[in-house]
Order: sequence, then structure tokens, then C-alpha cells
Amino acid sequence: MRTFLSFRRLVDPSGFSRIKLRTNSLEDRFRVEGSRRVNLDPGLMALSRFTLATTKESAHRIPLADGIFAEITLLYSKAGFRALEWTYPDFRTPAYHSALNEIRALYKVQLQAPGALSSSSAT
Repeated sequence: MRTFLSFRRLVDPSGFSRIKLRTNSLEDRFRVEGSRRVNLDPGLMALSRFTLATTKESAHRIPLADGIFAEITLLYSKAGFRALEWTYPDFRTPAYHSALNEIRALYKVQLQAPGALSSSSAT
């Protein structure tokens, strides 16, 4: 089962690596006999892109802190979300794009609220 969550309170993108470390810790709490039973992939929504956090280094990933990397997974334009050559297969699907479009629309409204962060939000 896969679910997307979006939060009312926008977060500062500089905390992205801390968020990924926390989700890794939560995944570890639910391991059964060493096997991961829960997969939590924190992302940052921006009007122009969707970014995922990962522990895996690669040429297209930017190091953040504490062994965490950021990967621009999807770009957004008037035509909608567009996958990149490294985008995971599930993030290429219409179902994922639909869910992320809904989150992006909510994010756009959130940005207009007084005191909102001006760059990105955790999703």
C-alpha cells in the first residue's frame, strides 16, 4: 500500500537531511527480523520541482548532511510533472503525478498564507 502525506505547516528545506534521518529511524523501528516493512520517502515540493531525499550517493545527487543526498526527481512546467532519466519508475506514473499535482495545488495555496516559507515544503 502506498500513501502520500502532505503537511499544513511548511518546513524549512535546510532541515531536509534531518527529516530523512528521522524517517530512516522510523523505518528501523518497524523492521522484522532485519527486513524493512515500511518505506518512508520524504520529499520537498516546490512549484518547479519535486525532490526526494536518499542515502544513496550518485552523480546526479547533491550531498546535504550526515550522509543524506537530495535528488530532483520530477520537474514541473505548464505541461505538468516531467520525469528525468533517473526518476524511479513509480514516480513516472500518472497516479503519482496526479497525487503530486494535488499536493502542489495545496502547496501553492499555503505559500500565499502570511508567514509562509518562500521556497519548499515537506510532503
